[in-house]
Amino acid sequence: MDTGQSCHVFATASAPSWEKRKSVNETYENIGTARAFERLERQDQHEFSEKRKKDRDPQYVIKPFPEPSVEERTQERKANMEEILQLRNLQETVLPVENMYLCGGFREGKMTPEHMWIEDHTNNRTYDTFINRGGIAVVEGVGKDGEAFEPGCEGSPFEGDEIGRVKVAGYTYGQLIAIASGAEKQPPFPDSIANTPQVLMAMETVKLVNEALAKVPPPALTEAEQNILKKVQQEQVKKKSDIEIKKVVTDLTGADKVNYQSALDKLADEARQQREVATAIVGTTFNPFVKLSQDLSAIKPDPITNTDSIDDAVRLKNGLLEEIRTLEQKKGTIAPEYQEKFQKKIDEARIRISSALPENLEKLGQDLNAIKPEQIKQSKTMKEARGQVEILNNKIQELEEKKNTLPEKYQAKFEEKINTLRQSVQTELKEKEKIEVTVNHIKDAATKYLEWSKKNATGFRFSFLSHGSHGRERAQKLLDMIQNENMPMANILKVANETVKTSGTNKNSFSRYLHDELKGTNLTFTDSLTKNFKNYKEEMRSLLHKEVENEEKNTKGIRM
Repeated sequence: MDTGQSCHVFATASAPSWEKRKSVNETYENIGTARAFERLERQDQHEFSEKRKKDRDPQYVIKPFPEPSVEERTQERKANMEEILQLRNLQETVLPVENMYLCGGFREGKMTPEHMWIEDHTNNRTYDTFINRGGIAVVEGVGKDGEAFEPGCEGSPFEGDEIGRVKVAGYTYGQLIAIASGAEKQPPFPDSIANTPQVLMAMETVKLVNEALAKVPPPALTEAEQNILKKVQQEQVKKKSDIEIKKVVTDLTGADKVNYQSALDKLADEARQQREVATAIVGTTFNPFVKLSQDLSAIKPDPITNTDSIDDAVRLKNGLLEEIRTLEQKKGTIAPEYQEKFQKKIDEARIRISSALPENLEKLGQDLNAIKPEQIKQSKTMKEARGQVEILNNKIQELEEKKNTLPEKYQAKFEEKINTLRQSVQTELKEKEKIEVTVNHIKDAATKYLEWSKKNATGFRFSFLSHGSHGRERAQKLLDMIQNENMPMANILKVANETVKTSGTNKNSFSRYLHDELKGTNLTFTDSLTKNFKNYKEEMRSLLHKEVENEEKNTKGIRM
């Protein structure tokens, strides 16, 4: 906190730089001036008029210029407070607050505030300062319209009609820095805003300033300079008035005067260095190092520790580590002297996030996610599919036996996922078995066709016609393929589809046997087909074609 900051500069801006404070102060000093000049002009005119009346009539009693009425004074004070509000609104609000007020206290009929402060009605705090006070007064409480109130730097309260309040958007950057560095009551901020990023960054900025100030070398005072400073201080403490205090210095002569001035020059140089160091860090907005540090501090392991899902915990951990990595990439945007310190914070944050998830927990989660029931549908044969089922069930069983090694809060969700995986394995197997059912229907059709053909379409009387020879070859080929447990089921379906395409439609054709088995009809031995079955071959081919496509897609094959 700079001891040179006046109450109105703090209340309207608390600008960190001297240049900005000077600008704010100059603007403030002109507030209400135009209205004051208008009133003086009216007073001059009134007095001139009264004097002329007196000159014309010596018996005339001059009337004094009338004081503003209560209503006139109230309206002019409001107008001046609105001007002050415009000055405040030129400053950036970094911490929005719903009910925050810039306050002015008026005394002795004045039109501009004698004193100014800020009231945070949302968080029930009043902040106040005074030039050369060296700190920020903190009052737990705020004023109410129409009631007397005593801010922290006043010896007596302002009456209710002496206080003007205008609503502002919240705290400026400089106000947060001033409160963080110079609050006369700890903690400087109420709990309701103490952990906001803006307040935390202000506190971190002050910490950086203090660290930097500690590195500024103290003035190299000689023994004579130290002695005269101590002597002057001891004498001034005994004095009661400002005149007497100043006289202690003006009465110095000879070597004492020279050494005192030399000591003041050295102290002034130290103060200059301190101001330069502090200003470089504080700047006009939050230091990039402070901003990045706050962003890093906001990355907490709580989401990881609060979930009971391993998947969510792993996902959250990876997401938070990625956020840390993103901030690490911004290290080059801060001053070189802070980069090593920031990297240390990065490393600590990584450890904090990584340790929030036990290593064995993450490993079990990875092993669980590595179990893919969809591998069953990718199997080309039922032998392969059942082999996959056995492998997957064994893996699931192994992981389930490790459930008790997990923290208790994760066990229920872990068991839930185990059960879901088991169910998925069975679901995938049932889907695969549907293809097997189709293959078995094809097998039954081929077997029945060959049995009929052996009895009715072979021998001497049919040999010259080769009756049913094509169907027998196709049926036998399908049986041979089906009996080969390593034969992809998609191949069997394709051959069946080709067989339907080339087969005849007579009442004992192989295509009718296939249709009866696959569709549950009784077309075999029927001389004529009803209207519903006229296009049974096209229906069969469409059915088998879809099954071939699905199977090849699932097994990642290439459709022929």
